[in-house]
Formats: sequence, C-alpha cells, structure tokens
Amino acid sequence: MNELISSNEMRAIVLLLAGLVSLASLGASAYLFQKQTDPFQKKIVAFSGFLGILAGPLVWVLWKVYNALENYYGLDSLKALGFNLIVFIAAGIMGAFCFVKVPFWMASLGKGHNKKRILKHKNNQKFS
Repeated sequence: MNELISSNEMRAIVLLLAGLVSLASLGASAYLFQKQTDPFQKKIVAFSGFLGILAGPLVWVLWKVYNALENYYGLDSLKALGFNLIVFIAAGIMGAFCFVKVPFWMASLGKGHNKKRILKHKNNQKFS
C-alpha cells in the first residue's frame, strides 16, 4: 500500500511553502515601506518585513526539528508530542515577542522618539 504523500513530496511542499512565505513577506513589506512617509513607521515596517522574511526559513527549521523528534521517538510517542509542543509554543512566543515588543524598543532608541509618540502612532494608524 502506497502512502498518499511520500516524504520527498512533503519535503518539497514544505520547502515551497517556506519560500512562498519569504517572498510574500518581501513583497508586502516593500509595498508597505513605499507607502509610508513617517521614518518611524518605515523602521517598523522594515523590521517587521525582515522578521516575515525570516519566517520562511523558520518553517523549514521547525519541520526538520519535528521530523527529527518523530523519527527518534516514534510517530506514536507521547514524549515526541510533548517535545514538539514545547518547541512550537516557544517558537510562537518568540515570534509574538519579536513582532509586538521589539519594533517599539527599536523606535525608542532612535532620536526624537519617545513613548508617547510610539503609542500615538500605534493608536492612530491609518489604512488607505
């Protein structure tokens, strides 16, 4: 009995997905960077775009970690499930931290930007 999707096909799908995530992030951040006029907003868009571009390789790395754990402990192992759960939760927390907190810390290091200005821009974002 053949598998529905072989491991080589799945590897190609994940690699394609990782590349698409990076390319889509690059395109979206370039478009949004071009639309921004405020240097503060440009910094945040550039950094968020950089993180988005890094998300593609992160998908590939997480896939490799998942496979390594499943191959070592076995597909039906609760230990592998627990380790994978910890790895993916940690990756999610770090990603959320990078997208939420780090851009504001970056902006606060620049000249003339204080916390009031950061919060003002956060609350008064215009989408056109």
